[in-house]
Amino acid sequence: IRLPVHMVDVVRTVQETALSLSERLRRSPTIAEISEASGLDVERVKRRAALSTALAVSALPQLQQTFRV
Repeated sequence: IRLPVHMVDVVRTVQETALSLSERLRRSPTIAEISEASGLDVERVKRRAALSTALAVSALPQLQQTFRV
């Protein structure tokens, strides 16, 4: 799936913020926490998190074939 650069940047921001919060909080952060830390509104974080999940799921067959899982 090809995404516009601005969407890739937002997805990356959400992922990096979530990872940083996970390490700091020692638990999975909530959407509201990611939103506050990243400066993005809650709805935008929800959409990008869903998109990130969809991209990960769509990549599974290729990863399985590559790594013969």
